[in-house]
Parts: sequence; C-alpha cells; structure tokens
Amino acid sequence: MIKNSQKGVVLIIGLIFIFLTALFVAGILLITSIEHRHVIRDQYSLTAFHLAEAGADDALWALKNLYTTSEWTNAGWTTGTTYTKTVTSFTDSTGTAIGDYDIAISDPTSTTPSIESTGYSPSMTSEEHTSELQSHSFISYAVFCLKKKNYT
Repeated sequence: MIKNSQKGVVLIIGLIFIFLTALFVAGILLITSIEHRHVIRDQYSLTAFHLAEAGADDALWALKNLYTTSEWTNAGWTTGTTYTKTVTSFTDSTGTAIGDYDIAISDPTSTTPSIESTGYSPSMTSEEHTSELQSHSFISYAVFCLKKKNYT
C-alpha cells in the first residue's frame, strides 16, 4: 500500500522518465536531420564530379577526332587560342537535367594540350568540381587534378 506522502514521487519519477525519453528522441532526430543534409550534399557533389569527368571525356574525344576549325565549330566549340565549350542542362537517361559543365582546352593544336573541365550541380548550395588534364605526347597519358569548391 502506498502512503499519501509517496503518491507524488511516482508522478515525479514518471515525468522525469518521459522528459529523458523526449530528450533522447530529439537528439536522434537532430542527428538524423544533419546526416540527411550531408547525404544530399554528397549526392550533388558526386554529380558535379561526374559532370566534370564527362566534360573531360568530351574534350578528349574532340582532341582525338576533330581536325579542322570547322569541325570544332560544328561540334559546338568556340575556337581561338583556347577552345571552349559549355554544355547546359546535361540530362540523364530519363531526360532529367542534372547540371552543366564548362570545358577549356589550352593549346589544342600542340602536342601538349591542357584540358580544364568544370562540372556544376544545381542545388540549394551549388557544388562545383574541376578536372584538369595535362597531356604530354598527345594524350599518351594524363595527369588528373581535382578541385572542389563548396558554396554555402
């Protein structure tokens, strides 16, 4: 039998238990929310990386297959001392636009062209990745450099 003086203790212990449980649940929800934002940001970052790689592949293909200025121009390149190309609204296999990329090829007619390709993934915090390729002996091998720029 519980005495009258002990009836309030059970209520206080119950309230403390409920309060601690609520704190635990709030902490778990906060951690989950933060992790979700990180996953989304990583997804956009990876998309920008792949777009930069797609631009580098586009440039490598052009260097191997385009010979005259008119061929470069017809393929969407701006010619001069540096050849440039911008692809906007790059789409995936379902037709959804996933981002853009810019390409610049320095000294495209020399035996050591340099490619800089930057991929952009549109998001609430835009992600940008740049791939740089420097070739010696005309694409016999390439040096790869990755730069990441976060916009917060």
